Amino acid sequence: MLPNLLVPSMAQSGGTTRSLQLSVSPGVMEGSRIHYMAPVYPKEAKKNHIQGDVLVRMKIDTEGIPVDVTAIHGDPLLADAAVTAIKQWRYKPYLLDGKAVMVETTATVKFHL
Repeated sequence: MLPNLLVPSMAQSGGTTRSLQLSVSPGVMEGSRIHYMAPVYPKEAKKNHIQGDVLVRMKIDTEGIPVDVTAIHGDPLLADAAVTAIKQWRYKPYLLDGKAVMVETTATVKFHL
């Protein structure tokens, strides 16, 4: 069994396997992050004392680059800043049987004054 994986599954179409899609826990992916860019706190959010967490869903490609980055929970004034920051993060490629695979995960970006 693969450690710390949430949902390994094979997508099938007409009896042929298209690709392996792995969902990996945020904690595992945080441990493999090699470049972090802090979000820029939006001026309007600061002015209005808006703070909180933004939950973001993303895929990390075989080169460790976040793609398909989408905010799924949090204040809309903070969401764009969270997505922009995460698109600049970099990860070690996730290996399965020695080959880099694309994974899906989530990350939380915290905004606190």
